[in-house]
Formats: sequence, C-alpha cells, structure tokens
Amino acid sequence: MTLILILMVVIVVKLIGGSAPHHQSITLDAFKIPAGTKFSAVASTSVFGFLSFAGFEGAASLGEETDNPRREIPRAIRTAVLASGVFYILCILVQTWGLAPPPRAPRRLPPRRRRSATWPRATWDRRCRI
Repeated sequence: MTLILILMVVIVVKLIGGSAPHHQSITLDAFKIPAGTKFSAVASTSVFGFLSFAGFEGAASLGEETDNPRREIPRAIRTAVLASGVFYILCILVQTWGLAPPPRAPRRLPPRRRRSATWPRATWDRRCRI
C-alpha cells in the first residue's frame, strides 16, 4: 500500500508540475464514461469494484477481543468500508489522470483499391514476375 501511495504522489506531482506524458492534466473527465462504451464493460468492472470490498465483515468475528463490542465492531466495519472506498476511488482517479492513453483522432480506413477483371491472374503474374 505504501508503494501505491508513493506512486499516486509522484503522478500528482508530475501532473501539477506539467511534466506528465502526453501533456495530460488534472480534470474531472475521468468520471465520464467514454462514448461507445457497452453496458457489459461497465457491468464487469462493477463486479470488480464490489468484490474489492470483500472481507470487511471479518471485523465482526473480533467481538470477543474488544472491550465494548456493541460500539467498536460497527465503528470498525464503517471505518473499513469508508476508508477502503475513498482509497479505491483516489487510486482509480489518479491512475486515470496519469496513466491513461492520450485521446486519439478517429482512425480513418484507407481507401479501397479497385480490382481489375483479371485480378487473380494479374496478382499471380506480379508475384512470379512473368
């Protein structure tokens, strides 16, 4: 986790300093879903987000170890969920700012070549140098 925090600080410093690759900057565009994104892509990434919170309920089994379990266990679960949620959102946001590829212009397809009536034979002749 320390390495992730260091990487996040380095990315933010580079963005603020203006030395980020592809001249990227800090914007709120990271929260926009790109045009053409399918629902299946959003659904599959949502599953990853939900599963990232798995395990926080493990604090409930520590009720025997605490002095005041009725107060401390709900507080521990609440703190774990909020802290990990903020951490995940900040990680995703900073990585999107610093590591996302630059926007590209739409790719144009090359024009189609017209084939002559003798296309297969002409191609074979050129390959064989007849």
